[in-house]
Amino acid sequence: MTAARHHRIREQLHQHRLTPAADKAFHGWHKDVRETRDCDICGGPCEQVVLTPYKAEAKRPLTEAQQAANTVFSALRCAVEGGFAALKTWHILDKLRLHPRHATTLIRALLVLTQHEQSARDTARHATA
Repeated sequence: MTAARHHRIREQLHQHRLTPAADKAFHGWHKDVRETRDCDICGGPCEQVVLTPYKAEAKRPLTEAQQAANTVFSALRCAVEGGFAALKTWHILDKLRLHPRHATTLIRALLVLTQHEQSARDTARHATA
């Protein structure tokens, strides 16, 4: 959160009309958005939110619609989570001593490899079915 605040990630996402997604444990940007105000970017009153899945409580389980929404939400985040897992497993960025611009090229290459691997798995799965 500190790095996101320092680099003004929330404002940059909003400028490009993007809404970030987070996991159930996310808490944080609500502290940065204190009030709804007229926005120069979207032209109206706005308050940026972070999409998170529904949380069940002890005395209030999730409805079927909320469970379905959580399933869709998880599917949206799946590719990103897989990419982060690959970065951690392959230790690509552990001791990277490059300009961030060059690191982006490595990340893009990782994305291509990950998508190729997933495509190969899907093809093999459909061939055996």
